[in-house]
Amino acid sequence: MAKAQIDVNLTFVNLDGVSKINNEQQTSYVEPLLISENKCEKLKSCQHHICDLICHVGECPHCDQLIKQTCLSHGIEREVLCSNETGGIKTFSCGEPCGKLLSCGHHKCTKTCHDGPYPDCLFLPENCNTCACGKTIMDNQQRSSCIDSLPTCEKLCEKISSYGPINDHHQCSAQCHNGPCPPCNKQSIQCHCGQSSKSTAQALSINLNKPPPSTIAYTNFLVSYARRYLQRVRVIEEAFKNLVKLTTRYGHPSHHQNHDDASKLACPILPTHVDEARFIHELASFYSLQ
Repeated sequence: MAKAQIDVNLTFVNLDGVSKINNEQQTSYVEPLLISENKCEKLKSCQHHICDLICHVGECPHCDQLIKQTCLSHGIEREVLCSNETGGIKTFSCGEPCGKLLSCGHHKCTKTCHDGPYPDCLFLPENCNTCACGKTIMDNQQRSSCIDSLPTCEKLCEKISSYGPINDHHQCSAQCHNGPCPPCNKQSIQCHCGQSSKSTAQALSINLNKPPPSTIAYTNFLVSYARRYLQRVRVIEEAFKNLVKLTTRYGHPSHHQNHDDASKLACPILPTHVDEARFIHELASFYSLQ
């Protein structure tokens, strides 16, 4: 049987709604597409602004209007791009403490910038039944106002002090007290080996502030390097395994006065180039080595 011949001529639609296929006239039910020169004026996906494009096919583009929003607590203004999330929302929380005066007339709201009612003062006698540090319950307080001093106990305050570097605040070591904590006289110091490790990581662009993963997940760099230098990686891993065994047996070298014992714990691998140094440094973390 001869195969049926397929005509690939394009079908076109006349203005009178009649199509021609292989020169045979048939009635067409395809309605002509109407395009005008007027503006679209449909609501965009934000549901707040209209499309100002000339009549077009398909969905309207995303809204590109800038809208003003005002901070809930401080009246600070900002401009944001209108979207499904921000469209029609004229307020926002700046993330700072509210700071507005509470109904007691003495204390300020410490909640993060918010809308709605303000909380009662936490220091009112009916709202506070603990000592100043909060560790001891005081049922028989003789207080009549939120500005009366709180009773104190004999425990240490241990609140986080506001003194010192942002990432190095200490606990207050003073006895339970009213008012702000006294200046902190503590200072964090770092051993030389820890500083050396930090300097090495900075030189190799390694982020030490990133928390370790809960499960082992090798970085793309480790995987890529291992594939290129598999034999060398095996030597490094074997050295790490031996180092872990020796550390378990002898302890940290700083704990030994015997130079021979400490020398056994020295890593026998000396990096031959920067990439290998980075590989050793990253892989060491999986063996809990520094």
